Amino acid sequence: MGVSNVMAFSLTMFVGLATFGFLLLAITNVVSVVEHAESSRQDLYINQLNSRIYITSTSVSGTYLYVFVTNNGSVPLWEFNHFAVLVQYCANVSGKPVLSLSLYNFSSNPVAYQWTSLDGLLEPGGIGKLEIVLPYPPYQGTAGIVILSSNYGSSAVWRGIL
Repeated sequence: MGVSNVMAFSLTMFVGLATFGFLLLAITNVVSVVEHAESSRQDLYINQLNSRIYITSTSVSGTYLYVFVTNNGSVPLWEFNHFAVLVQYCANVSGKPVLSLSLYNFSSNPVAYQWTSLDGLLEPGGIGKLEIVLPYPPYQGTAGIVILSSNYGSSAVWRGIL
């Protein structure tokens, strides 16, 4: 009877230690996977913060202002609903110049005071085309300012004649 109790206790301890070891290995594996995912996410954020955008040119067609943007970073930029677009220009309201300064919101189907990206992503080294819908056409030959600020920390300013 004494030998069977010792064997039962030994078997129980072996199963308990094996289960504990298995759980410890599983938890270590999960922690490793989470650590790798956080490291990858942090690298992506750093690369996004190091991305620089530039407005290369603009063009106007009626109430549509097209802005050409270059991404000089190493990762694509895509979360446009977090971008800020400010436009200051002289609007042609009933033939008279009226100063307009407005913040434009992102929309996939823009109307006045909204904008969209015609290319989807701003790829590294590529040029993206943004379409901004102005409430009024610009007064011909007047200066304008376009400011584009991304949620990744970079911004671009364009000044010129619209």
